[in-house]
Amino acid sequence: GTITIKAAATEEELIMFGMEYIDLEDLEDLEDLEDDIDESAEQKVNIYAHNRTIIVENATDEIRVYDVMGRLICRDVACRVRTEIPMEKSGVYVVKVGNLTKKVIVE
Repeated sequence: GTITIKAAATEEELIMFGMEYIDLEDLEDLEDLEDDIDESAEQKVNIYAHNRTIIVENATDEIRVYDVMGRLICRDVACRVRTEIPMEKSGVYVVKVGNLTKKVIVE
């Protein structure tokens, strides 16, 4: 489901939803905030294989799956917390999400 939080949510409202918050007035440089967001988002992406399925968790960019010959096998828009991509054949695949690239072995 979708939870909508108003832009002027209070500290108590954010804590109620289990969200972290920062006070933008405490930041000296907003570019630091952008860098922190990009790094934390990339660190949270999890890519692995299970039962002949490639699983991508917490992706915010398009997901692309390539075979070992470099052919695009699948392309999916990451709009879910968990994306499951069933693979017909076992083998080695390369999964790319934004700037993150990972080799995955499907058995």
